[in-house]
Amino acid sequence: MFFLFQALVGMAVVVSGGPQIDYMPSPLQNTDGSIMVAFERMTPPGQGFIGDIMVTLSSDTGLTWSTPVIVAEGSANQRHPALVHVPSGGYRIVYLSDQAGGYGIFSAFSLDGITWTEEGQIDLGWTTGSIGNPSVAAEGDSALVLSYDKFFGLGGYLARSTDGGVTWDTEKRRINMIGRLNRIIRHSDGTYLCAWQETGGGSVVNIFASYSSDLVTWAPSESLTTNDNGHDAKPFIDGNENTWIYYAKYQGSVYRINRREVPSFGDYGEEELVYEDDHQSTQPQPLLLADGRTALFWGSWWNNYNQSDVMMEILDFSGINGEDDVENPILVNLYPSPFSGTLTVSINCIETASGSITVYDLSGREVDSMGSDIPINGIHLWEPGELPAGTYTVRVRSGKINITQRCVFLP
Repeated sequence: MFFLFQALVGMAVVVSGGPQIDYMPSPLQNTDGSIMVAFERMTPPGQGFIGDIMVTLSSDTGLTWSTPVIVAEGSANQRHPALVHVPSGGYRIVYLSDQAGGYGIFSAFSLDGITWTEEGQIDLGWTTGSIGNPSVAAEGDSALVLSYDKFFGLGGYLARSTDGGVTWDTEKRRINMIGRLNRIIRHSDGTYLCAWQETGGGSVVNIFASYSSDLVTWAPSESLTTNDNGHDAKPFIDGNENTWIYYAKYQGSVYRINRREVPSFGDYGEEELVYEDDHQSTQPQPLLLADGRTALFWGSWWNNYNQSDVMMEILDFSGINGEDDVENPILVNLYPSPFSGTLTVSINCIETASGSITVYDLSGREVDSMGSDIPINGIHLWEPGELPAGTYTVRVRSGKINITQRCVFLP
């Protein structure tokens, strides 16, 4: 279970393409380094943009991708997948569908990411109207938080699950009044950040954001774009715990991917261009890789919006597409996992390096440190002591390199 820098920086790769419309990626990385992406495959606009949910897998950090497998299909419209790890094992995808009449949020489960079982509609407490466009973030242990839209133009809402997404509460916590494509993350300090888009009338669309410490009281929202062309906001935390909001913005004649840093909640930095191409680049979905870099996924539209490919590019350590200048890659191997008693952390550097080794629980809380500003090359042993059984993250930092890996501690 180890990772090495791949020669993919600055090179866009097709995750899933062809004559159809592949769109709306939702990625995650497994502990063995493989990357899984859920996405929607739609019919052309003349056939109604009717979608199915698909999944594809890469075992070589995005260089090649497996033939997509079907998660949910049929005559109904299945769209907007959100893929998450289930803490007890396996994967869950939540998505919108109109298979029960009006739009609702449904889920599917898989142990291996290949064979999927549709679980039906999620009860979020609504008896009238339609809901959809889900986004899911992990809180820690088995807790998840789900953000979604109340159609049409009736704002963003939240629900929580404490059992890995099997059941959800029906409290219908409100985030905003008219937001669409509400997407949420949880910072390690316990603060939630949500970003969304609002249509102020006609084609006026801008990105907004707000934050909360309790999911009930939200700070006044702030507009991050003001020139009527911001879409598809996605909050993100990079390997150095810096918080960002990525979004698509119409600039010139095409949509390009931009971002703004969130140095502190309520403070939003200057806009930065992350990716541009001759095609329309929308629905940015950044993924933190185990080596500390960011893999950016998006939908690339062309052929007059009759075709779209899911794309991926590994960004350099600045978070902008371009060449990587890391000359001292690090191999990190955790074993055994699952383990009981003692975990071995094996670190192999080309050159002697100093850095830190820190352990976090699934909520992002630091639970132990194996040292800071220490020689990290070699073998290190970690004993959880009185910590409860569960999944933990080991983070190795040295200069620009920031590698995180997960391990499972058994009683």
